[in-house]
Amino acid sequence: MKLLFLIHSGPSPAAVTALLEANGAPGYTILDDVTGSGPSGKLAGTRAFPGTATILLSVLPEERLEPVRAALRAYRDQLPAGEHLHVATVPIEDYF
Repeated sequence: MKLLFLIHSGPSPAAVTALLEANGAPGYTILDDVTGSGPSGKLAGTRAFPGTATILLSVLPEERLEPVRAALRAYRDQLPAGEHLHVATVPIEDYF
């Protein structure tokens, strides 16, 4: 099992959930209106640093991992300027 930890900044996190569903992810959790700072800049939901991000978490069996990651990479590669998708794959020791 692996955990996909996704950070999406853009107007349509529904496109990311649609990709997860279409590629066999058994489920996901969404955390909206997240603020932070990273390589893509600062998001604080303020006038100085407008915008927020969405965090999506999905636990996947090994056999579903690569199809989902490939779909997410393809989506990320076509995002317009100013939108970002970051994906981290994290090993899962237990999940119950």
